[in-house]
Formats: sequence, C-alpha cells, structure tokens
Amino acid sequence: MSMLEKMIASPGFANLRADLQNLRDQAKPLADQVQNLLKQAKVVVLDYTSISNHLQQLQAAFQQVNQLLHPGGRRENFGDLPKTRPGKRL
Repeated sequence: MSMLEKMIASPGFANLRADLQNLRDQAKPLADQVQNLLKQAKVVVLDYTSISNHLQQLQAAFQQVNQLLHPGGRRENFGDLPKTRPGKRL
C-alpha cells in the first residue's frame, strides 16, 4: 500500500494517478483483512486451518495486485509471510 501511495504522490505517475487511486481503493479491503488476520493470529490461533486458508487467499489476492503493479517486471514475493504452528504467536 505504501508503494501505491508513493506512486500516487509522484509527479512521474501523474498520467496514471486515477488508475493508481482506483487500484489503491480496491486493495484497501485486502490490507484491512491482513491486519485483522494478524490481530487474530497474535491473540492465539485456535483454528490453524482457517487462519492458514485465509492467509493463502490473501496471498493470492496480493499477488494479483502485485502483478498489476509490475506487469512485465520484478514481482514481490508474498509467499515469504511468517509461518506459525498451531497455538504459536507471531
């Protein structure tokens, strides 16, 4: 999200500003879901399978956003998010 904010603020992306703002608005709910998932995981993971499935869905969604930002070039690796065992805190 911070990269999108920097791009929106940059004069070099002025011609893409509206598209970047739209992408930011679409990605915001994903970022909110990640924050909520992290809050849940920090308390205690009682249902590891559910948390893991939700994390995988969010990773896939963020990879799609990343592909939109880097259509032919470098892609960030969101697969390196922290892994936990059931009941372990992040």
